[in-house]
Amino acid sequence: MTGSPAPVVVICVGCVGTRTDPAGGPCLRCRGTAIDPNPTDLAPPGPGPAENGDLPMPDTATFTGPLRTDASDGRQATSRYGEYLKQHVELFEDDFESVPITGDAVRFAVAAWQVACGPIMSPSYVQWDEPRLQSVHCVRSQWDGSLLARAALAVPPPAPLAYRRLPGRWNGWEHDRFTDRYWEPLGERLVDRPTLLTTATVVLPFTAEELPAPVTAHKVTPLPRSGEAMLTHDAKAAVTALVGLINRQLAPLIQALNEPSRGAW
Repeated sequence: MTGSPAPVVVICVGCVGTRTDPAGGPCLRCRGTAIDPNPTDLAPPGPGPAENGDLPMPDTATFTGPLRTDASDGRQATSRYGEYLKQHVELFEDDFESVPITGDAVRFAVAAWQVACGPIMSPSYVQWDEPRLQSVHCVRSQWDGSLLARAALAVPPPAPLAYRRLPGRWNGWEHDRFTDRYWEPLGERLVDRPTLLTTATVVLPFTAEELPAPVTAHKVTPLPRSGEAMLTHDAKAAVTALVGLINRQLAPLIQALNEPSRGAW
């Protein structure tokens, strides 16, 4: 009798650990608790919440999927993500509401996600361990104002474009066994032969009702210190919610791609 297979951890709210094997499973560092046992980038302790206006963060949750947030980021007073938010507060402006920080859940979540990822934040607050996952971008739909998460996955070429059927020698995705990632060919391999990189684009729609409502919505800039703490709290809540929503959609798709019976590589 065999137990149920380990869940695919693609993006999780948790530490910057590594997965147990290419097929997925809880991270070796936090062992599935999604809490970094040895946070490394925390600044020295600052004043308590009553002094600096910090808000309690939502409990860190474990998600079964490809994405995670960096639990070692710390609380608002020492948050690296919070510092990036202060530097890019203009992304949260809402011309329709004429306020520096929008109260629209979708606009706010899109901005929070943009700051949490590269190239703005490096290492990014949102991270992933799934080898196939290349990027996840969020935008606001011009049709109905919902949020669209667009994920790019490295996939095998369709049968008509299989490398063995193409004339000559072709490059494809390179699997780095040390990092367990799929990368584009570099250097000599990229210039001495053609390259075919097949990618599946997954677009996931989410409504404003599925996202936490931001409470920041300040009408003056620069933000007071209490406002900065609220912005960090709201942004982390929005990103955490998005991570959970995206994971629930991506995890079964990636599991299907990785099934050996389906020709996974």
